[in-house]
Amino acid sequence: MFRYIYFADMLDYTQLSYNSELQNEAPQKGELKIYISSLLLNETDSYLKSDIKNELGGVFVGDYFEDSDGEMCVLLEDIVIAEFVKASITHLTFTSDTWHEINKTIEEKHSG
Repeated sequence: MFRYIYFADMLDYTQLSYNSELQNEAPQKGELKIYISSLLLNETDSYLKSDIKNELGGVFVGDYFEDSDGEMCVLLEDIVIAEFVKASITHLTFTSDTWHEINKTIEEKHSG
């Protein structure tokens, strides 16, 4: 379970800020910390606002690491927009073509 999303504009894992724009309290031990850059958050927000008549989606790509307190954290680094979906205002279905394109994009942009 996670409650905290942090804005990580610095990619040096040892320097990530634990301040959250969503919560004014410190995370409890064992709660998953998720970091996202303001740029990625804005990109995601713009995408989600681009079509208000259909559900939109995608897959975040990132990595995990252990912070200085020994807690596991997630760093979201990119979003792969879902294409070839079946969507309406109330549902979104990823098709096999959607997953093929997502996997291809991840392999091309994020392998290694």
